[in-house]
Amino acid sequence: MEDKNIKVGIGMTLCIRTDRYPYTVIRILDSKKTLILQQDDFKRMSESDYCCQIYKYNQNTENDVIKVELIDDKYYYKKLFNVIVGERSAYIDPSF
Repeated sequence: MEDKNIKVGIGMTLCIRTDRYPYTVIRILDSKKTLILQQDDFKRMSESDYCCQIYKYNQNTENDVIKVELIDDKYYYKKLFNVIVGERSAYIDPSF
């Protein structure tokens, strides 16, 4: 795996189908093969329902945590869902 500058405090994004949820790395295990992420609070700041959604993010130490695993030394996954490294992003698809 290329070094993706994984460190405590960086943003991550959990992608579930077309939706995205922001997380923060709070713990690193097994030489970066396992990460513990905590879900961030997020609030939509824009009026658009589709392509131009703008969000505000805040860490919240009370929120749920998840564990993600490195697969094939390339990608982090939570079950079958992809995790984007180094980017904190939210998007709620209004078409569902």
